[in-house]
This record gives sequence, structure tokens and C-alpha cells, in this order.
Amino acid sequence: MHADALYHRMLKQEAEMEAAKKEGRPIPKFAPLVPRPMATSITPEPELTQEQQETLKARLEKVAEEDRAAEEEAYKGELRAKAEVASKVQGLWKQQELERQIRKQKGEETLWDKAAGVFGGNSSSDNQEKK
Repeated sequence: MHADALYHRMLKQEAEMEAAKKEGRPIPKFAPLVPRPMATSITPEPELTQEQQETLKARLEKVAEEDRAAEEEAYKGELRAKAEVASKVQGLWKQQELERQIRKQKGEETLWDKAAGVFGGNSSSDNQEKK
């Protein structure tokens, strides 16, 4: 859509919202200006834990009613981003552990590998060998 048309549509919607507030009517709901991409509608939404639901509820109470839907989506987006980063970091750790094991088997263990082993970089196979 053209930017000017979007701007005028936004102004019209804001005017309708202000008129509804002044008249004491409920604030009208408007269709989104930009449709959601299909990719996000295909992926299932992860279930929120009890703690996450409480955090979301507390955040929504601080926000005006017309902004709550956007705030909820922003919070869920933050959770998705955190989960994505965590999975990438775990994958990286697994890859590094595998590379460390390969170097150890070849007898090319580095000083860093030894330090990582001492400070919690031990895999379950290392722990079994030590028993």
C-alpha cells in the first residue's frame, strides 16, 4: 500500500478512537494495515509457562488497552528470539564438544581443551572414562 494512503488511514482510525473515547463507547477494533506473513501463521505458538504467563499479565496491566495486543506479540517475539538464540548456543556447544573429543582421540588436545574439561566442559563419555 502507498505510504500516504497508510498515513491517512491511520489518522482516520485515530480520530475514530478519540471520538469513541469522548462518547464513552468501546474502542473500535480495526483490521491490521499490513497482513501477517504466511510463515508465522504456519509455525505453532509455543505454550507459555506459568511464570511467563504471570510476567505477560504484569506487563499487559501496565499498558493501555489498545496497545495490549501489540505488547503481547512483542513479548512472545522476545521469547521466540531467546529460544532461538539458546538453541543456537547449545548447538555450538555440542559442536565444540565433539571437536574437542576428536582432538583428544587424535592426541592433539590443546591447553584450552584441558581447561574446558576441568571447568565443566566434560562430556558424559569423559565422566565414564574417569570412573
